[in-house]
Amino acid sequence: MELRRYPRFDCRAGARVWSGRWLNRASRRAAVLNFSETGACIQLEGGHALKAGERLRLSWRVPVGSGIPGAGKSCSIGGIVRRGPAGPGAPSTCGVAFDRKLSEQIQLQEDWPRKAFAVIMASVVGLMIVWIKADNLHWFWHHPVLHGYSLVASGYVALRLCLALMYKLPSDNGYFPTVSVCITAMNEEDCIAQTIECCYASRYPSHLIEVIAVDDGSTDRTWERMKALKAKYPSFKPIRFARNLGKRFAMAAGAKQAKGEILVYVDSDTFAKPDGIYRLVQPFVDPNIGAVAGHILVDIEDNYIAKMESVRYYASHRINKAGESLFGCVTCCSGAFSAYRKIAVMEVMQAWLRQKFLGVQATFGDDRSLTNYVLKKRRVIFHDGARCTTKVPARWMKFFKQQLRWKKSWTRETLV
Repeated sequence: MELRRYPRFDCRAGARVWSGRWLNRASRRAAVLNFSETGACIQLEGGHALKAGERLRLSWRVPVGSGIPGAGKSCSIGGIVRRGPAGPGAPSTCGVAFDRKLSEQIQLQEDWPRKAFAVIMASVVGLMIVWIKADNLHWFWHHPVLHGYSLVASGYVALRLCLALMYKLPSDNGYFPTVSVCITAMNEEDCIAQTIECCYASRYPSHLIEVIAVDDGSTDRTWERMKALKAKYPSFKPIRFARNLGKRFAMAAGAKQAKGEILVYVDSDTFAKPDGIYRLVQPFVDPNIGAVAGHILVDIEDNYIAKMESVRYYASHRINKAGESLFGCVTCCSGAFSAYRKIAVMEVMQAWLRQKFLGVQATFGDDRSLTNYVLKKRRVIFHDGARCTTKVPARWMKFFKQQLRWKKSWTRETLV
């Protein structure tokens, strides 16, 4: 377990703890004895004690020199008591697991002026839209179809935004299932090694994770790059197709070779954050969860396409997927970074591989299609904290082909 945790730092920092609810909320002085990005050991003054499972909010100044981004600044962070009193000699000492990473919380607090400005501007724009749409109501019966569509479309967008505001980050359950990371690649000699290295650099116990990479008939040096990593990582499993069979069959080959309870699919040009895999598998403590979509960020380069797509990716995940997640029905777990319960994938494997649409074999939209199959029996949610970065097209023609492929997939699977 310690393999995935961040380094702990000893200190003796003064703090204040709030616990309880509403009118019974109590404030007590405390001291932080040691801490990491994900939790702290605290000691309450006056002999007070907290029970395991009790929620609290800890306010303190993070000591300088800990290496945590934002150290030296005040921080107020929520958490849950994971470990009660350490023993008869230390009744007021307990362990606390933070709701989010310490550095993330500090960053959120620094960003609040910008967020407050964004909320104010969004409110102004919302009022302007309501004012404009009032004309649709006034002239509704002059053209019911046109004005009706305008009102429904505006309401749909507004509802998406409202649902996204209600989204809550899945809890950290301390869950450690066995994980198989499956990477599919075709002509990715520039990125494949870094992608695999990022998976092995994950803060997840090494004996519980394996990495499988499938070369889908590459004609460049992708296979050589993969073979070179076999000597460095003995547990690494490279697989090669003699000819290109398609991403769907490469994903299936990885799943069949996997020994883990959870399958984590990663694109060959995607780089998982150190705690990305750990966070991605936490919701699977619920047996009804069949898949979890991660939050994919664009590896922004100095070109218009990357900057444009970074906005589109963020809206797609933090608004669309966040809203769908409230109902457990995320419609697409992007192939770049998503996790599936292996048994759920194996149950639909044959139907997924044989999928046809209007009599034609389906050869695109593999991630959205697999999500649709899993949704028939299980819930699918989104984890905003499970993050990665990915490369996006740098040329317009490649960008248009990507968008065409995505829209064809969306049309097919929406009808399904």
